[in-house]
Amino acid sequence: MREPAENPGLVVSRTLMRLFALRSLDMNRSRWSRGESPSAWMGQVYSEYNEMCREWIPKSPEQMEAFLDETGDFLGDVISMLLSLANLGIDLERAVDLAVEKFQKRKPWVSPDYQGLVPATAEEENRLWIAAKAEKEVL
Repeated sequence: MREPAENPGLVVSRTLMRLFALRSLDMNRSRWSRGESPSAWMGQVYSEYNEMCREWIPKSPEQMEAFLDETGDFLGDVISMLLSLANLGIDLERAVDLAVEKFQKRKPWVSPDYQGLVPATAEEENRLWIAAKAEKEVL
């Protein structure tokens, strides 16, 4: 495994954009990819997720390569699923807005205007997460 030479968030962003560009081009040019329903892509995502999980905790360089291969397949299929949903007019911006709202409610210290303290322990953070989830269920 390589040590991250730069901010891991930047690496993830850059690499996902490369994969998005390829999958987007495929969705525009491939009749098969464009013809797959979101449900079919969800099935692919599920299948690749299971394969990725089977390869997790690699014990050799070959197993790491297999894990990375399955992870790439999983990420690519997630992107294709999202593109398929967008092609049907599903409001993915709204889905992301909801995900951001939920995440910021459960982890308020990620909000740009947060002034409080970050939980000191993982246990304290977990209690806050559970409390935020319970609050939603009551609503």
